[in-house]
Amino acid sequence: MRYKAEKGKQALLRALIESCGEVKTAALAFCTGFQQDCCDRKCRGNPVLARCAHCILETWSIPSTFDLPVDSQVVSQVVQYEPPSPLSARHYDLDTTEPISFSLKTLEELLSWQASDADFFNVATVPLANRQPPLASSRPRTLICHDMMGGYQQDRFIQGAEAKTAYAFYHWDYIDIFTYFSHSLVTIPPVCWTNAAHKHGVSVQGTFITEWRDGAKVCESFLAGEEAYRAVADKLVQIADYYGFDGWLINIENTLSETAVKNTPSFLRYLTDQMHGRVAGSLVLWYDSVLENGELKWQNELNDKNRVFFRSCDGIFTNYNWTEQHLEGMASDGAEQLHNVYVGVDVFARGDVVGGKFETDKVCAEPGIVPRLQQGQHQGLCGVFCRKGS
Repeated sequence: MRYKAEKGKQALLRALIESCGEVKTAALAFCTGFQQDCCDRKCRGNPVLARCAHCILETWSIPSTFDLPVDSQVVSQVVQYEPPSPLSARHYDLDTTEPISFSLKTLEELLSWQASDADFFNVATVPLANRQPPLASSRPRTLICHDMMGGYQQDRFIQGAEAKTAYAFYHWDYIDIFTYFSHSLVTIPPVCWTNAAHKHGVSVQGTFITEWRDGAKVCESFLAGEEAYRAVADKLVQIADYYGFDGWLINIENTLSETAVKNTPSFLRYLTDQMHGRVAGSLVLWYDSVLENGELKWQNELNDKNRVFFRSCDGIFTNYNWTEQHLEGMASDGAEQLHNVYVGVDVFARGDVVGGKFETDKVCAEPGIVPRLQQGQHQGLCGVFCRKGS
């Protein structure tokens, strides 16, 4: 808006106040444009406080702009609106431009993540419903790990997909934890899964995974010392809190140096403590892969070689090639907190595994297992039905 005024006592236009109702804008237009005296001379010629406009309006009469002389000074106040910065291309599908869920693929992406730059489309809106008995109780639990063709298929479309054959899970009342898996460094669960799971009282986990040579380099970097692993843990906590899911599966599938493996329990403890403090009811689980000496060797059970990691977080997810003897060994060993041991079942039945495909129920039909579970001898050992397809 443009207004004319004399350098003398022709000043701030009441019309500006009445039309936009913005006292501060009017005060700025007067004091920077006319530099007239007012009750507070400290404001003279400066971007000012709103009280200048108040005192001027009380003491001066303001004529119509049409009555002002032609040689009057012209004062203009330009109000500019800058919209928020657009989200980067990775937030949208290239073909449809629809918003999508996505992972973080590098350590640099993780460490540079900021909530202010994150996509609000992927934030869960459904809080975790109460469930009885609660997850924190010492009871057997079932976890399903969604590992479908590398993840982020049709479920990546936040506003829904047209595909009629997209994988869906319906039996929420049968499970306690839903873990979303991909082979990216940081797997953020698509919001459709988090909202659906939370509606039924099911906890949702993302995945932090390192693999092979590239994974070893990542681990050497972030497990080099306390400052480095805390920085990674802090970002994982912030991401879970921002997007509204409930924890992490930590899957280190590469060898670790002496320094890295020494810092791994500390990393797990710090991450677990921070998650518990920030996200109520959260869980951090360790995958059965690396041993306490840094060797990559799947154990298919909880034992003395991987127990240090189990004790540093909320539980362990075992590999799938277990036998009944592994279960017997854990029970006879007096393994503590067996309800926090999640026994893996590969439903695609790859390798020498119990059950799988349409015979996944064999995991509980194997002679002797079900009776002992019912009698409490293996109380707490959890069937983990993992959909594998990558």
